[in-house]
Amino acid sequence: MNQSINDDKAVRFYVSAHKPVTQIDNDVIRTVQQKDLVAFLRGGTEEDRFMAERANEYCELLTQYWAWKYETADYYGFGHYRRFFSFNERNDDEDVFHIVCEPFLGKKAAAKHKLDDCAFLKKEIAAYDVIT
Repeated sequence: MNQSINDDKAVRFYVSAHKPVTQIDNDVIRTVQQKDLVAFLRGGTEEDRFMAERANEYCELLTQYWAWKYETADYYGFGHYRRFFSFNERNDDEDVFHIVCEPFLGKKAAAKHKLDDCAFLKKEIAAYDVIT
């Protein structure tokens, strides 16, 4: 589905992490520390406390639950601090499946995979119904 996205559309991509990591935080990408989510949810509703108590079982799903309940966006994305999308049209990897191998998501890797360009990300993400 090809459509344009206005600057007023909120695009959020949450990167789940369970330990301190190099973070890329901008208008689109936000790193979410699981321990912070657990602390937040423990002070919430009965359902929130239920989720917090099972954080080790739910892992990245905890971020999805929190975003669904407490965040507002027009487009949502979820990733893991070691597994992320690349929006670079040509990756150095010649693998058929275009697997991206980076030791961590730092400023250099973010630039290489166009994760630091919010306007570009919003335009690309809006061009699809689902990105997997």
